[in-house]
Amino acid sequence: KQWYQRRVRGAVSIVAAVNWLFNFITVFSWPTLTCRLSSSTIFFIYSGLMLLGSAFVTLFLPETKGLTLFQISELFSPNGAQRYVSVVHRIPPTSDAFDNSNNIFVNAGNS
Repeated sequence: KQWYQRRVRGAVSIVAAVNWLFNFITVFSWPTLTCRLSSSTIFFIYSGLMLLGSAFVTLFLPETKGLTLFQISELFSPNGAQRYVSVVHRIPPTSDAFDNSNNIFVNAGNS
């Protein structure tokens, strides 16, 4: 079984390449930075960048826990986030946003 749809596989390889690029930058910037700054200062810089990235992910990317691959692809499709947000905001906070028995979005207008 394939984990990713055919149209997503190219993006996954780009993400992996970007990950390797930033690992390369981190590893090769360390010796240059240690000549000019203390190790603790460099760690604070790296951890500050990590906190900025974590804040971006937390604030701007939707939660995908418990969703199927189809639901995630629908969520990231054009206008998918608006459909997801409109469904979530119409359902009381105690219920699920998705009908897990059928793995489909709940039609909030009819429920």
